[in-house]
Amino acid sequence: MAKGRKTGGRKKGSLNASTGEVRAIARKMVDDPAYRASLNARMLKGNAGPVEVLVWHYAYGRPTETHEHSGPDGGPILYKTVDEFYAGLPTP
Repeated sequence: MAKGRKTGGRKKGSLNASTGEVRAIARKMVDDPAYRASLNARMLKGNAGPVEVLVWHYAYGRPTETHEHSGPDGGPILYKTVDEFYAGLPTP
């Protein structure tokens, strides 16, 4: 292996074999009409657990989460420089 350069192994971005196998199994399971009918019945009863969500994430990926940050009352984020911060502290 050359220093700082990848010379072997998988191509960048490619999945390993087990990831592909798990995805294929999960997709086969969630696309099955019998499973979907069973899931629907369990959801209506309130019995669908967190494993259901995990299987769907394995099958089709986890949706991206976005986080929006804002300051007081939805305004801009207020910041101070280090000097401004220390200037506002009481002197001992």
